[in-house]
Amino acid sequence: MEKEAKDKLVEKVDNYSKNKKMVKLYSKYTRQELEHNTLIREAEIRGINQGIDKRNVEIAKNLLNMNMSLEDISTATGLSIEEVKEIQN
Repeated sequence: MEKEAKDKLVEKVDNYSKNKKMVKLYSKYTRQELEHNTLIREAEIRGINQGIDKRNVEIAKNLLNMNMSLEDISTATGLSIEEVKEIQN
């Protein structure tokens, strides 16, 4: 019974692959799905990076309150000295 179902499925897929309209529709759907997934992943990465940036600013503020040097804060957070100076002001 499982072989019969598999054979029917293979036959249907084979028939669809011979139908140019079906292939075009599937290609369009696949491309849209790929674009959608890419946009979601890019948004996730942007969100993660924004969170990291926000946390680095919070850390810089804490280190400034501890009177740490601008150079050390820059090294610890990955922020430029100019960015640390902006946070300080």
